[in-house]
Amino acid sequence: MSARAETARESQRSGLALLVVALLLTAAALSAYLLRLHVVVAALGPENVDSFCNLSDTASCTTVAASRYASVLGVPMAALGLEFYALSAVVVLLALWRGWPISRWATLAVWAMLLALPVSLTMAYLAFFRLHAVCVLCCALYVVNGTVLLLLLWAYRGRLSSVVWGGLRELGQWLARPRAMALVAALAAAAASQLIWLPPLLGAPKADRLPIPHSPATGLVLGLSSAPLHLVEFSDFECAVCKRAHAVVVELQRRYAGQLRFEHHDFPLDQACNRGIDRPFHGSACAAALHARCAAAQRKFGAFAALLYQQSGPFVAEDFARYARRLGLRWDALDRCARSPEMRRQLLDDIEEGLRRKLSGTPTFFLNGEEVVGLHDLAWWQQKISALLGARAGAPAPSPKPRP
Repeated sequence: MSARAETARESQRSGLALLVVALLLTAAALSAYLLRLHVVVAALGPENVDSFCNLSDTASCTTVAASRYASVLGVPMAALGLEFYALSAVVVLLALWRGWPISRWATLAVWAMLLALPVSLTMAYLAFFRLHAVCVLCCALYVVNGTVLLLLLWAYRGRLSSVVWGGLRELGQWLARPRAMALVAALAAAAASQLIWLPPLLGAPKADRLPIPHSPATGLVLGLSSAPLHLVEFSDFECAVCKRAHAVVVELQRRYAGQLRFEHHDFPLDQACNRGIDRPFHGSACAAALHARCAAAQRKFGAFAALLYQQSGPFVAEDFARYARRLGLRWDALDRCARSPEMRRQLLDDIEEGLRRKLSGTPTFFLNGEEVVGLHDLAWWQQKISALLGARAGAPAPSPKPRP
């Protein structure tokens, strides 16, 4: 082969390598955005996060970011993707520019994409068939994987065996060196250590910012029984006033964290489950309460309730399914739970408690035993709470915490 032909081939290979690097860096940038989205969703909840890649209820990146499949042992998949694609680009550049003894960059790129392929297929399966959602940017990553792999296989179609295995021999010889072993061990230790330090740094996923666990005896509870303030709520998800009152209650929970024990009780004004209602009124409130309680069993009550209040009814099954997908819940399991006799019994227990207290409507609250009916603004509640805390301490109550 002439020198000119060899130079042309080398130039062609360098151009291909730079194209591969550009694709890998594009994938790294997509992963960086998905990582940022994951952190924001964890901090604010998926119902409060919008993104340019949320094209519909089904095509929603936040739905995937909020799901349990979005992280492994507390480390976001997006963070692992960012590391993987960035490292792959660096390795290709080092091989291309003779920055280390391994010169067969195509082999390294092919094997990197072969390793990424099953991960991409698994994540695609979980999103499409478990979450029934589509993450557009995740799909873009899958396209990058396939494009790089097919591009290299086509470019080296006449000598695939050499490309696939030749670089591995170089890699094996390099790994046999003591310095290479030490470098690989250090990288492995750094990768393992992020299981410890990365989750706290990014913030643990908490799509339900108010983690209200389910308790059959007392409804839905947040806070210690020893807290000086006990606030009991009876609410209806189809009640427009309840929506506004709930927003105030959420703010009280934030401002008086550690001082307030909150109990949510369902009192749907729906004759389908409430024997105190003798005419059609809120016809889907019972179903909404049942689905919210089932979301509570998976620690997503606050987020699910926020979506219900956002719509304020009437609700149909597709609404509940859409909310479940958006929050990363399995709709089939949630719906099965909502239809269970045990969950209905727990709802009826709440309703019977409301009837025993002779509720006149919703929302109704009990603050340290004192009944508060209807909507009151934040300032009214703060004044009431300050008086209670001051009377308890025998001195003026401390100022509430400012909203973060």
